Amino acid sequence: MSQRPLGVTILAIWLIVGTILSIILYYFAAFRNENLFLAASLSIILNAIGLIIAYGLLKGLSWAWTSAILLVIFGLVLSFINIISSWDIVIYFIGFRSSMFLIDLIILYYLTRPHVKAYFEKT
Repeated sequence: MSQRPLGVTILAIWLIVGTILSIILYYFAAFRNENLFLAASLSIILNAIGLIIAYGLLKGLSWAWTSAILLVIFGLVLSFINIISSWDIVIYFIGFRSSMFLIDLIILYYLTRPHVKAYFEKT
């Protein structure tokens, strides 16, 4: 296994920070509104999976690369749906959703670069 690319480290840290923040937000939301308890519980479980994927990315595990690709594709689909369904909303929100779409495209491009695939032994 080659040395871990810097971008993989940054991506894993971003995933860790994002999932921890999301878990905290949903945890507090569930206690403020009982109607959100089921959604918050599901989100906490999914975010825990995100932490496992981040660990796998840091360790260069093949399944983590595949999982990250699937997460990015899922994010692209959701972002695209949000963009096309929000034309009547303020331009700021469309811009935010478009930027998330662009970020997901950049991550997908990066994860498919030869040196990154080689790190995960996907060549």
